[in-house]
Amino acid sequence: MILLEKLLKIEVFTKEFHDEESLRNGILWAKQKGLEVVIGGVKSMLYANEFGMKFEQIKVSSSSIRATFDSARSVIFSSQIEREKTERYKTILDSVFKGIIVTDQNMNITEVNNSAKQLLKIKRFLANKPQSIL
Repeated sequence: MILLEKLLKIEVFTKEFHDEESLRNGILWAKQKGLEVVIGGVKSMLYANEFGMKFEQIKVSSSSIRATFDSARSVIFSSQIEREKTERYKTILDSVFKGIIVTDQNMNITEVNNSAKQLLKIKRFLANKPQSIL
């Protein structure tokens, strides 16, 4: 954004709005501060017109909207697969009779199965390092 301001020799304010009331108030604030142009969608255009401001609409193609939804769908699907894997992993860990303590590469405890909790007489682990619960 700073590069754009330097190139165009203008001051740029950016703000993201999540409801119509805050959008309207934000555009009114911009008008009161002396800002001249609003860049946004249809609702932004309506409020910019209401306050007598110039407006430039951001146009989004249907293919970019479709790509965004496809990407979101992929993320949701991947998250669901990861949750299922995690559940399977925990089920396997808890079905083993031997006590298992899982650590990451930094030796931080990431998981303790039920057998290990029973053997160590702990209900849940709070410590990160294995030596602190042994």
